[in-house]
Amino acid sequence: MGLELLANGKTCIEPEAFLLFSRRADIRRISLETKHNDIVIPLAGVKEASALDFDINDSRIYWTDISLKSISRAFMNGSALEQVVLHGLQFPEGLAVDWVARNLYWTDTGTNRIEMSRLDGSSRRVLLWADLNGPRSIALDPPEGFMYWIDWGTDHKIERALLDGTDRHQLVSNTGRINGLTIDFTDRRLYWTNLDSQMIETSDLLGNQIRPVISDDIPHPFGLTQYMDYLYWTDWNTRSIERANKTTGSNRTRIQGDLDYVMDILVFHASRQSGWNPCGINSGGCSHLCIAHPARHMSRLTHRCACPSHYTLAPDEKACLPPDNFLLFSQNRRISRILMGEGANNTAPDIVLPIQVVRSVRALAFDPVDRVIYWIDGRNKAVKRVAENGTKPSMFLHASQHGSNFVLYDIAIDPYSRHLYWSDSRNNVINVTRLDTTSVGIVINGPHQKPRSIALAPEQGLLFWANLVKPARIERAAMDGTAQITLFSTEIGSPLALTVDTATSKLFWTDTDLKRIESADFDGGNRQAIIDSQLVHPVGLAVRGDYVYWADKDQQLIERAHKATGQQRVTLKSRVTQLNSLIAVGTDDLTGHHPCSRKNGGCQSLCVWKGGKNVTRRCSCPIGLMLDEYDDVSCAEPPTCAPNQFTCRSWTTDCIPLVWKCDGYPDCEDESDELDCPKCSRNEFRCKSGQCIARKQRCDGLQQCQDDSDESDCPPCGTGSFECTADKTCIDKSLRCNGKRDCSDSLDEFDCTVINRPLHVGGVTNTAQYTIIIVGLVVVLAVVIGVVLACRHKSQQVLLDDSRDIMLVKPLNPALSSQQSTPPNTLLSSHDQSGTMCMSLNTALHSSGPLLYDRNHVTGASSSSSAVTRYPHETLNPPPSPVTTDTSRRAPYYLSPSPSTMHSSHRHYKKSWRHPPPQPTPCSTDVFEDSDPYCSKDYTCCGDSATELNYDSDPFYPPPPTPRSHYFSDEPSFPPSPSTERSFFNPYPPPPSPVGMSDC
Repeated sequence: MGLELLANGKTCIEPEAFLLFSRRADIRRISLETKHNDIVIPLAGVKEASALDFDINDSRIYWTDISLKSISRAFMNGSALEQVVLHGLQFPEGLAVDWVARNLYWTDTGTNRIEMSRLDGSSRRVLLWADLNGPRSIALDPPEGFMYWIDWGTDHKIERALLDGTDRHQLVSNTGRINGLTIDFTDRRLYWTNLDSQMIETSDLLGNQIRPVISDDIPHPFGLTQYMDYLYWTDWNTRSIERANKTTGSNRTRIQGDLDYVMDILVFHASRQSGWNPCGINSGGCSHLCIAHPARHMSRLTHRCACPSHYTLAPDEKACLPPDNFLLFSQNRRISRILMGEGANNTAPDIVLPIQVVRSVRALAFDPVDRVIYWIDGRNKAVKRVAENGTKPSMFLHASQHGSNFVLYDIAIDPYSRHLYWSDSRNNVINVTRLDTTSVGIVINGPHQKPRSIALAPEQGLLFWANLVKPARIERAAMDGTAQITLFSTEIGSPLALTVDTATSKLFWTDTDLKRIESADFDGGNRQAIIDSQLVHPVGLAVRGDYVYWADKDQQLIERAHKATGQQRVTLKSRVTQLNSLIAVGTDDLTGHHPCSRKNGGCQSLCVWKGGKNVTRRCSCPIGLMLDEYDDVSCAEPPTCAPNQFTCRSWTTDCIPLVWKCDGYPDCEDESDELDCPKCSRNEFRCKSGQCIARKQRCDGLQQCQDDSDESDCPPCGTGSFECTADKTCIDKSLRCNGKRDCSDSLDEFDCTVINRPLHVGGVTNTAQYTIIIVGLVVVLAVVIGVVLACRHKSQQVLLDDSRDIMLVKPLNPALSSQQSTPPNTLLSSHDQSGTMCMSLNTALHSSGPLLYDRNHVTGASSSSSAVTRYPHETLNPPPSPVTTDTSRRAPYYLSPSPSTMHSSHRHYKKSWRHPPPQPTPCSTDVFEDSDPYCSKDYTCCGDSATELNYDSDPFYPPPPTPRSHYFSDEPSFPPSPSTERSFFNPYPPPPSPVGMSDC
């Protein structure tokens, strides 16, 4: 390839000069020495080739592709094709090669920029971007240090500047639509085509002496080049390539016809790239870019070193230093950088980073130590990383490493301990992986966790996340997941982005539902709205210096405002499509005194800043592992809990008694023992402490819930009821002033002088009610007499048939002392109980004087009667009862037969708190009750299944001391239990038990 056959048809030569031109779908060449024309250069993948140039040093051609939005190069034979500039281009329509310094220049009418790079596309630098509106054709004069370009803005013009973009001047204005700018290095003139005037024009290099060269029969001239004494141009209307004398326009010749839409043309010859400057030797000693520069008095040519965009020259003025403070923002297929600070946008615009194969970017993170960018690839379900200059791309984390069962949502880096934190929206966890790709484990999980956006404050050892349960919450924990607290659970819509300002210890977040940006202290105080107007869909958030920065996806804006007041609002960049993430990077404030910055603080797994004035750390482990209590730095598998224990889900895997599960009080550090508790039935009420009680016990004036939540927020009594003051219970108004104390405080019997006339209640008068009551009493009296006769007969039968039960049919005598109670360990059958009830009733009816009632029976105390006290089933090997223990706090509980589980605690540091034990339930402590109002389906401690035991026979649960009663006498008695509270204040005996009478 490259040789051509002479006219004799026998000899092959390598031509010195030939035309190169682009026709959108291909690039062709035409020999200027032979008659063999129109040869297609075999280049693969050309879509819409536009501007062309070449490098005579290695015989390569360079071209722009409008469709692919790229700049490519290849050898003249089509080999070694590669894309050298692939990112951040929109419509690159001008291209030129600096063959001395080996740099590449181009114009972009989409971004309105003029940029440069090395010939391989590295060290990319934006030269001009202000006051450009449609830059097109560009031409270079490296030996003199100038560049020239055409601008199709509102005022069509030709401009000139030094090769570094400085010393900019306008040469020709109001030219109309011009194109094809080229330089005649011999005569020192400029040439261009004019589409509006339909001619080819020229001027000197200062824009003077403007005149037409060819003005006849060129309906649509477009591309133009110069070689020796001729000008070569293309015409879209005539579909041809022609040439004519560069001075007079004479000797006009048609070179090739039948060519559609020839975009650019040039002559490949060494004369077009001659000359020299100081950058021609070892790139002038510069580390990145060498740019020829005329001396101040234009007497000699020198050079200057330059850096890629956002980099600065080192003090030696040869090396380049990377930026310290900048923003990174992502779109769907690109990651860009923009400098921060006052005037930063005027000195350097945003640039697209040269990162290959960026697809479906979801979140960003930056490692300031190694200067590596991490991002979530949503399409491939992976975390990828690359150096900020685009080199060393690699896969960091992929779904195949975790069984393809996670969906990455957000990432954050701890630069000190060298860990990457990532949230998983499928498994609803926050995971940790070392930057060397070693998996660490999960630090946040649980059934009430849906962590999404995350933020780290490594200097304070804190982790923040948005928990998108309903309603959403913003939560905080130590960076190992311990000490979790909820910061905000009200006035939260959909928190989408979180960031921290470690300088002021403040948390910032965006809310896409409430359309505002808020901030607060790390402990949740001083909450305030920073931005609450002109926000539509804020997706990215960052804080740096005095400003808060955000990205609005729907408005396609990147803005900033003062972080404390929300004032000084400025738009940094507009018309940015597909925005999805934004972070701030500061590499100049990494503290060298962080305890985890050297070898992870010596910890095997997690190293967390401990806080305080001393620079200390603590080692920790992810969930499922425990810290070795012997070295406090390594992690190990936790011991296995016994079958009768509950295993906490926390990082230390505490073991607690199984009966402590769902008791309304969290005993695990992570409160996992109160999770996944059974729901109450439709006929039950769930206490805030987790208990289930009968719904009819709600607001009955008695405390059944351990936290008294069943008696809170109760509705007032209705119009037909009377409210007792002491216990807030409601009684029917008909019981008001009836001579009986129906309220525990006897308030229903006070001020009864006004209650002397019939009252209408529910449409029935008191007189009618009294009549019904009297009739009912007569019926009851007749029934009682019959029962007494039956019992007398039955009692006589019992005495005759079974003399063993003579002790059980003693008459109920209130004068008997407690020493006459039933002997210990005596169990009463249902027959024995019924006989006792009948004999007691019979004796009471035939004794003289008023009927007395045993107060000991009311309070549940032992008495001379044979009344039965129900007692719950005995629990085999029960855990220590809170009633019988000496401390009010539960200690860590372990019941394992193996030696490995005999430790009192598996935590790596002393627990700073424990929850107080639950209040003693009547099932386990109140042995005086016949029934337990606290029992429900969640508690199998009592009820009819409890074994009937005499109180004196129980050796395990001694009764607590009983305060003295002041209602009846000075003799000691037990306090009333909830279920017998009303009868405690009633001086009259209770009615006969229906159960006992039914057996008679």
